[in-house]
Amino acid sequence: LLYSAMLKWFRPVEGEIQEMIDSDEAGCGVSELTQVSSDIVDAESALRLLSGNRALYFNLLTKFVQQNEDLADKVAASFHGGDTQTAADLIHSLKGVSGNLCLPKIHQSASVIDAALKSENLTEIDDLLSKLKAHLAEVVTAIYHLTRNA
Repeated sequence: LLYSAMLKWFRPVEGEIQEMIDSDEAGCGVSELTQVSSDIVDAESALRLLSGNRALYFNLLTKFVQQNEDLADKVAASFHGGDTQTAADLIHSLKGVSGNLCLPKIHQSASVIDAALKSENLTEIDDLLSKLKAHLAEVVTAIYHLTRNA
C-alpha cells in the first residue's frame, strides 16, 4: 500500500542516479544505509515499510534530497516575508515525507516547527529553522556519500 502510494507521488529520477538504481549495484549503495546512524536515516524501518525494496528507497531518498535540500531557507523566506501559511504548508509536507522515509531528526524538527507555527509561538522560529537546516545537511551529506560510493 505504501509502495503504490509513493509511486503515485515520486517519479523515477533521470540520468546517472537512475542508471545506478537500475544496475545490479543499486542494492550495494542502499545496503550501506544501515551503516548510517539510525537517528539520521532509519533504513531498517523504512525498508520494512517498503517490503525490502531497496531500489525504491534509494530512489525516494534521492528525490527527497533533490526536493528538500534547501527547504529550511524556503520556509525562512516565506515566514520572514509574511507568508506564514506557505511556511506552515512546507513544514507540514516535510513532516509527513520525513516520517514516511524514516528520517527521525528531520521529522522531529519539522514536528516542532509545525507545532510552533500552529500555536503561533514564533519567538524561537529562527533557532528551530537553524536546527532543521543542520539536520537536512546531515541527511543530504549521508545520501550524497551513498550515491557517490555506490
